[in-house]
Amino acid sequence: MRILTFLIALLSLSQLGYGQRVKYKDLFPTLSSLSNEEIKDKLKEYLAQDLDNPNANFRLAYVYEINYRRADPLTAFEFAMANAEQTKVRYIKSKQLVDEREVERNNEYYFPLFKTFDANGKPYVNFVQVQQKIDNGYDSANLFMERMPTIYGNFTRSVYHYDLAAKLFAGISSRYHSTEDLLLLHNNELDAELGKLKMHYDSTLIFLNQYLELIKAYPVHNHQQHYQVQLIKTYRLDGLQSRVNFLVNAISLWDYGIWVNQVREKVVTDIISLRTKLKQQEVSLDKSLEKASSISFGDSYPLMTLDKQSMFALANFDRQSLVQSLFNYKAFKQEYIRQRKQLQVDTLISERNAQVYTQLIYSNRKADTLLLQVKTDITPLKIEKHKDFLTTYYKGKTGLDSMIQMEETAIRDDFRKQSSLIQTVVRQMQIDYAGEPGKTVRVTRANVPLFILTGDSLPVDNLLHTRKLIRNPDGSLYAGGMYRPDKKPGNLVVFVAKINPEGKGEWFKSFNLKADSLSKNAFDNMIGPMTLTKEGCVFIIHTKEVSVPTGQPSTARRLNTLVYLSEKGEEKKRKKLAELNYPRYITYNESINGIVILLKGDLQNENTTTKENIVLLSYNVLGDQLWKTEIPLMGNVIKLSNLNDGYAIAGNYLLITDLGGKEFRTRITEREVNPYFIKIKITGEISFIKPLSLSTTLVTTRVVKINDSSIHLLGYNGTLASQKSNQELTSHIMINSSGQIILNDHIQ
Repeated sequence: MRILTFLIALLSLSQLGYGQRVKYKDLFPTLSSLSNEEIKDKLKEYLAQDLDNPNANFRLAYVYEINYRRADPLTAFEFAMANAEQTKVRYIKSKQLVDEREVERNNEYYFPLFKTFDANGKPYVNFVQVQQKIDNGYDSANLFMERMPTIYGNFTRSVYHYDLAAKLFAGISSRYHSTEDLLLLHNNELDAELGKLKMHYDSTLIFLNQYLELIKAYPVHNHQQHYQVQLIKTYRLDGLQSRVNFLVNAISLWDYGIWVNQVREKVVTDIISLRTKLKQQEVSLDKSLEKASSISFGDSYPLMTLDKQSMFALANFDRQSLVQSLFNYKAFKQEYIRQRKQLQVDTLISERNAQVYTQLIYSNRKADTLLLQVKTDITPLKIEKHKDFLTTYYKGKTGLDSMIQMEETAIRDDFRKQSSLIQTVVRQMQIDYAGEPGKTVRVTRANVPLFILTGDSLPVDNLLHTRKLIRNPDGSLYAGGMYRPDKKPGNLVVFVAKINPEGKGEWFKSFNLKADSLSKNAFDNMIGPMTLTKEGCVFIIHTKEVSVPTGQPSTARRLNTLVYLSEKGEEKKRKKLAELNYPRYITYNESINGIVILLKGDLQNENTTTKENIVLLSYNVLGDQLWKTEIPLMGNVIKLSNLNDGYAIAGNYLLITDLGGKEFRTRITEREVNPYFIKIKITGEISFIKPLSLSTTLVTTRVVKINDSSIHLLGYNGTLASQKSNQELTSHIMINSSGQIILNDHIQ
């Protein structure tokens, strides 16, 4: 009961306090310690109970005036305008309520806003001052409300339009990754977008300039802006910005207007002209190809050449152009057709035929490469860049795909034909002159066989065995071989003879060397590799002791001797070599007037299942050693050849290691092999060791070099154990001096 009585009493006191009117004289002293916002709230609360209090209305008008004057009308426009409106309202009310009597009676209420004094130094404000403040406050607020909407409108419109312009530019930049793409992909839709971009940029400047003129006449609080424009020089670097701050004094803008004008101008002056020239090129190419296809064998006609200026212009705008690829292919196709129709095959000289077919094969491969580039370049974007052109002349992507298919078929058929022809020619070629079976010629007192005796049998009695026949360009011959001067074991002698172009003997030289002059044992001399020089011939004599302890053939004394004979049979140089391995190949390099010798193993019959070093020795014609190179190999050597920039070695491997240290091996126990190709520099360094790892085991038995671009490896599928004749060769690989496989096929 006591609690209930207390609550009723408390409620009564509360209601009594709420109902009491606050006196202005009590409120006024508290205002000096309050913020402007707190003063506003107190005054509004007071005026709710005393609407016509003169000083309260005057003081509230002053508060509103401070608020709108302090506010930034560009960032707080609604707030500033609302306070300016209230300033007017309260000053109008004040004008009605504040008179001279009011000011005199309540002078202490007005003094804090004016802080003026009378003649005696006493705080005093006269009515005229108050009246003037009311009139000025009203006029200023009224002028603010008249001017500011237009100022604010022009400012915000400039910001709005520039923001849209920047976003449009960013969108264009994200879709077109280069100026060239932008120009080539230009269409009506893009041009409309460029037009909108320019319109928004131009509007930006119109409204911004109007704003700046307005604030000259009516300055805005803390705003004295000016602007500068920057040219877009680097597309997709310049011109990209999320938002520009128009509130700073120095505003920086990108000149989207000039950029749009430049793009449009380039479309008119460059792109349209380029498209016209491309159409002209296409028409000319088609006419030239039609003519090329209709001419007869041996006829000549001028090829249509691509206009360099047009192609340069195309490359400037479209660096990896589908149209450029098409033109490159069609321009070369002219040349390819002409080659096929003008290159004449010589029915007598196989090597010349091989060169002809080599040229055709390379042209075929180039055509295939160019066509592949066209095929690779057929992408939606690249088609879109030249949509009208490709639609008109190729029927778009469908037509391009159909053309590619037809051309691929034609190129593939030509390649098969040319491959078959070169395979046949190379297979029939005789690289080493074999002579005429049974024919001999009398040279001094010896009958020299003009044919090569094959096999491992050695001469008996006084009969000459010719093992080397080399034909000079003038038709003369060098014949090299061995014979026994008597019936004694050993004492095998090497001979070299020259036969003139008329088939008559010119001279005969014999060589009976010993590896050790003090040895009483017999020595056999074997004719080693032999080759022509520009002054005669050079060859190796391999000398080996015959009588050695049983079961110790490796202890036999050996010797390799380099002999250089002039075309008259004069001995220009004889040099004992430090290397004792069996000499297998020799080549003469006319460009450096030097000789390279290849040696491998101890025996005449090469050991293919034991890892041995290929030893290369280079000498000048004076007999000075220039360099020595060794290459480990389990396998055999088939050929040492000259290249324009070095030397080539080809053969078969069971185990070989490339220059990177990677080991390649076949099924050694099964004697399976694959071909290899090694290139040596002129100075003796190894350029590369390239195993030709194939899907099936392949034995190379012949190497035919037509030129550096046409090196042919002939062989058969099988193992080293299954020896086959030249007529049984079923495989053919064509490579170039870089070891690149040009042709890999089986001879039918």
